[in-house]
Amino acid sequence: MSKMRQLTSKHLTLTMSCRKFVCFLIVIILTFQCAASQYSHTYQNKDTYHERYLLDSPYNLCRDPLIRRSKVSATSEANQRGAIYAILWGGSAWTAENSDFDQALAIDLGMVKNVTGIATQGRAHSNEFVLEYRIQYGTNGKDWTDYKEVDGLPKLFRGNVDGDYVVRNNFDQPIIAQWLRINPTRWQDRITLRVEVYGCDYIPDVLHFNGTALIRRDLSRHPVASLRDIFRFRFKTNKENGIILYSKGSQGDYFALQLVENRLLLNINLGSKLETSMALGSLLDDNTFHDVMISRERRDVIMSVDRVRIRDRIHGDFMKMNLDRHFYIGGVPHVEDGLVVYENFTGCIENMYLNHSNVIAAFKDQFGYEDDFYRYGNCTFTFETLWKCF
Repeated sequence: MSKMRQLTSKHLTLTMSCRKFVCFLIVIILTFQCAASQYSHTYQNKDTYHERYLLDSPYNLCRDPLIRRSKVSATSEANQRGAIYAILWGGSAWTAENSDFDQALAIDLGMVKNVTGIATQGRAHSNEFVLEYRIQYGTNGKDWTDYKEVDGLPKLFRGNVDGDYVVRNNFDQPIIAQWLRINPTRWQDRITLRVEVYGCDYIPDVLHFNGTALIRRDLSRHPVASLRDIFRFRFKTNKENGIILYSKGSQGDYFALQLVENRLLLNINLGSKLETSMALGSLLDDNTFHDVMISRERRDVIMSVDRVRIRDRIHGDFMKMNLDRHFYIGGVPHVEDGLVVYENFTGCIENMYLNHSNVIAAFKDQFGYEDDFYRYGNCTFTFETLWKCF
């Protein structure tokens, strides 16, 4: 009897262990499914799609359907299945004449738009659909930029698994472009696609720099002592070198963002006399817009250029950035610590945000002359107010 009890006890222990293991596997699977579906959703019919889209979209103010107001073309078209039929929930679909990696659907939005998501279908009641695709974007329909993963490789978007269901992908960072290009990379039977893209108008605030201009703001009356900062902007230039942002404090802190030989270089110091350098990007002088984001949380820094992302930890023991001298955009009047190049920026800077405050919207006038160097003139929104956000 004792042996039977021991066996029974071992059996129960194994059974409980197996149950725990099965439960653990279920949790892992559910967690993976939730993570995988963070930016993509599947829909069975038109009514369900429109009802759920209103709830699922993270861009509540930027989700207008754009395809019917756009011009759609394709690299090739099968008979009676042209690009004009590539409409979500439409009765037909676009089918490429040849199913190979060179096929693509191009969408001209008519003007630069803020594009936040895409939805795709195959051909109804068939086994023709796109399983996977990549997206490129541009401003002229000729020069294309890949939508990239954070490691720099082109992102491959999840497509369809049949001809009827809709799969929608939201962009973690919106695309700002007039042209989109959908390039299928995997498909079933034939390359066949119905599509809708979502977004809204893009309203830019732009500053133009001619290589001698800069913006300066005195921080001595309202010094910065920040634990966290976020910088976001877009820029376009045909020069390989130029100073974009610079600021310094009397305790040795500085923040220097500059273009150095076509790459974006960030030199940052929190007063420890140990500089931290981060470089990202290549061929950034191609006269097309590049999206930049820099985020600092104490000593942790993330820098992103066109969605390619790197991380680093600032040297030293200090956590705060203390700035109490001047803040510059587009250049500096004198040689400063942390700078590798000394040319002022030439080109356009667009929609610059410091901690979610729009800097460029503050500057309405053109060049004024002051203190023996050019700067942008009167502003309706002071930097003192911006930096208080820190």
